[in-house]
Amino acid sequence: MVNTDYICAIKESNNDIIFEKVAIPTSPELVATLEGMVTNKSVTVLDMQAHMGCAFPPASRQYINYLSPFSYLDSYVSGISYPVSLTLDEYNELLAEKERKLQTDYDSRFDSLRRSDPVRFQGERSRITNNGLGDYVQNLKASYLRAAKRYINAYSYKTTLSQLKEQGNIRMYSTDTVGWSEFEYQITNEVKISVSTNFGYGSSAYFILGMSYKGIDILPYSYLVKYYYANMRDLVRYTRRYEVVRSSWEVAFDYVEKASNMANKDAEQFVRTYVMEEVNQMLYGLKAILLDSTQYAEQLVRKADEECDSDYLTVRNMDQYEKRTYEVYPEEMSMVIKSEKVTGALDFLENLLKLSVFIPEITDAVKQIRDLSLALSPELGSYINKLNEQIDHLDNRIAEAKEAISEIEARLAPHEKEIDALYEAAKAENAENECIFRSTFQQQYIQEHPEYQEFKDELGALMSPYYKLVEERSMRNSFRNSLQECQRKIITDEERMAA
Repeated sequence: MVNTDYICAIKESNNDIIFEKVAIPTSPELVATLEGMVTNKSVTVLDMQAHMGCAFPPASRQYINYLSPFSYLDSYVSGISYPVSLTLDEYNELLAEKERKLQTDYDSRFDSLRRSDPVRFQGERSRITNNGLGDYVQNLKASYLRAAKRYINAYSYKTTLSQLKEQGNIRMYSTDTVGWSEFEYQITNEVKISVSTNFGYGSSAYFILGMSYKGIDILPYSYLVKYYYANMRDLVRYTRRYEVVRSSWEVAFDYVEKASNMANKDAEQFVRTYVMEEVNQMLYGLKAILLDSTQYAEQLVRKADEECDSDYLTVRNMDQYEKRTYEVYPEEMSMVIKSEKVTGALDFLENLLKLSVFIPEITDAVKQIRDLSLALSPELGSYINKLNEQIDHLDNRIAEAKEAISEIEARLAPHEKEIDALYEAAKAENAENECIFRSTFQQQYIQEHPEYQEFKDELGALMSPYYKLVEERSMRNSFRNSLQECQRKIITDEERMAA
């Protein structure tokens, strides 16, 4: 396992970038001895402490920021310090305290036996106390072994990592740090890698890698059109966002090795592969979306809930809820998908323009992206107006429904007030009776006032269509908000061009 059995490293050798797994030395003899001491009945935790102390003199003992063996997604965990050692007096006091507790517990449970059979009582008391003390001694040793093994592993990891850092040809290495950390690695003269992690913080954990070439970020442009959902805030900030697990180190280092070697040996091919090919895939997809947004949306629907063929975690396919929404609102969702994809590409323009220094075709790609968004603009404005009209119509229907509901509620109000009065009076007369329910009086009232039930039925018949209208308005308003954000992007880009 990464950072337990080996550390991932990127090395430079003869102008090649090499991904290697550097073994972390183990301490099998020390661990085996400590494990044997746990099973040896004649040995105490004090003996284990002494043996551990010989292996780690006081000067070598330190706190190590090391998460293993906990998961990166665990929370409320910390690094490891040298295991706490007990003095002889502390150890004896623990045993004495445990013995007192065992005896006290036994005495309270078997007081009747003490009176009926004192001899048997004392014999059983001694047996149970001795067994309990034996288990306690074993637990102390087992607990110390766990702490010792974790410290041994952490120490081996840190020692190996320190040795790696001293080697002049090491360009990058994996870490197992608890909490926030950020490292930058100069892999080659042109390629820089940044790794940001936050391990051991539950749902707040993350694992992010960024690559820059000659100071320009390399981004996954094609992901915009490959997947239903692509978090643009992340796509324009990071090259990759990985699953928060140890095995992601290998995926990340494999990517760094391949990309860096290409950049080192064939700069033009690197930019074409990692930038231009991505941009071309994005442009091809955007044009296909504008040509037939319904067909594109239906392709996304067919992939609903499929696992993404990507190591970038802020992109995904449709889920079942989104698929069901599309089945009800195919036209609206197709329009939103098309608009978000086309205008989403505008977020890439700043970074793409920096790359035009290396590949002149980038300038043409930027122009094509802007042309596509401008071509969409009239249709986008028209559809927003259409949604405005639909929402206004729904607002009128909702207002009418509210008025009808208010009329029925006004007729119900006197009846509800009478039921409340009957209920409160009954509670006052029977203050100690907790089994008095309003529904009981409501049912009795209905028998005497059948018109009350009629009003209730009328209200129920009105509420269902009312909620449907409210839901319909909410959905159309959501579509409108999404399209207005797309429209804002186009206007902002036009203003930027005119400035």
